[in-house]
Amino acid sequence: PLGQGHTMAVGAAIAERFLVARFGDWMAHTIYTFVSDGAIQEEISQGAGRIAGFLGLNNLIMFYDSNDIQLSTGTDAVTRENTAKKYEAWGWKVITINGNDPDQIRKALKKANREKEKPILIIGKTIMGKGCVTEEGKSYEKQSATHGMPISQAGASFEKSIKNLGGNPEDPFAIFPEVQLYYEKILEEKRKIAAVRKQKQKD
Repeated sequence: PLGQGHTMAVGAAIAERFLVARFGDWMAHTIYTFVSDGAIQEEISQGAGRIAGFLGLNNLIMFYDSNDIQLSTGTDAVTRENTAKKYEAWGWKVITINGNDPDQIRKALKKANREKEKPILIIGKTIMGKGCVTEEGKSYEKQSATHGMPISQAGASFEKSIKNLGGNPEDPFAIFPEVQLYYEKILEEKRKIAAVRKQKQKD
């Protein structure tokens, strides 16, 4: 249900602080969570947001995919809230970016990881169905129909949309070689860190 991930993330962040207090810094880690327009409107999310801000959970980074579209309508049909101001009032650090720009996402995450006192909300302003086009090549972005079904059933063309985005319809989920090499490097680094931590436990 909407809001569940939000509250579970706050609970996980509280649990991390407990583990660090009980067992030491080797248990330290950061909680990342991803929320939507619908989820952030839920009352259960409001309570979780207030608690996280009050406790100063600086180990929590929440990315809000703010595309202004819900399952059946635009968000402007049900809310006029200023989400950034609301979270700032609760004690969060808020960073607003273009959520369709990978470089802005990277910079925001680096900035968020430097925060030492507050939970962080990254508001990524995005376009629902970015790059989607119809069979006729017309834009099919910002459509509620693309929220909860495959784009080919929502009214857009899967093949033409993939081509419009610079991809190959025959292999739409390809992993670029440089991405694979990058994550292989990260995996090796994580294994080394885990080995050091295990050795410290034995000592």
